[in-house]
Amino acid sequence: MKNLLFILCLLIALVGYSQEDVTITSQADIDNFNHTEVRNLSIDGTDLEVISGFESLVTIDGYLKITNNRDLVTIAGFDNLIEVGTISGIDDLFTISNNLSLESIEGFSSLKNAGGHFYIDNNASLIEISDFVALTTILGSFRMHENAALMLIDGFPALNYV
Repeated sequence: MKNLLFILCLLIALVGYSQEDVTITSQADIDNFNHTEVRNLSIDGTDLEVISGFESLVTIDGYLKITNNRDLVTIAGFDNLIEVGTISGIDDLFTISNNLSLESIEGFSSLKNAGGHFYIDNNASLIEISDFVALTTILGSFRMHENAALMLIDGFPALNYV
């Protein structure tokens, strides 16, 4: 009976956790996303205009890559994400790059730690970065460049370690 109770508790604890890489290619993938923790998350080469709907996500053990989405205008909806790159260390990336139409990055208000490199680059239309208010630590390098339209960076008030 104790073994059965232990197994039941273990299964409950693992609900929402995925040890596999998650790749988003469509709005349907986002609509069906319900993980609290994933190993890696990639949103690459989609035709999405808005990325939101990741409110259940708390931890990404490896990398978050939002890249090469030519129609993407807004990134939001990662409000409960606390950590990226918790296991592998500085080889992991938080990267938002090569999104030609991207204008604003919001919805990362709970992100506290980036265990690897943190890059926001080559987003030609990016105007505003405003919502990394809880981010205190980046264990790798911090790079923000080739964002030609960037007018406002008002989102890193707590950052104290890079």
